Amino acid sequence: MKQGLTHGEDLLFFMELARDGGQYDYVNEEILHYRQHSESAMRNVLALDKSYWEIFNHLKKWPEFSVYYRIIFKLRVKKFMALEYVKRKKYKELIVVLLK
Repeated sequence: MKQGLTHGEDLLFFMELARDGGQYDYVNEEILHYRQHSESAMRNVLALDKSYWEIFNHLKKWPEFSVYYRIIFKLRVKKFMALEYVKRKKYKELIVVLLK
């Protein structure tokens, strides 16, 4: 796990788990309830954006993280972050993320 990562730790955890041959699955029932408040991690979109790119830079070191997967990852992060910035009316940040 990458030290100092403030957001997206679960994403990196599951990617490392899958890379190491671990298995995980899902269930169709609610098993956890997140409590969100004004200081919740998902509300800090600037930190979330920063962490996604830290994860991307970490994954680039993996030989199996091919150019194809890099492109897919970047497009998905850009789409997710663009939608978050539009929702919050942060248009300057929207332009920056689209140009990455």
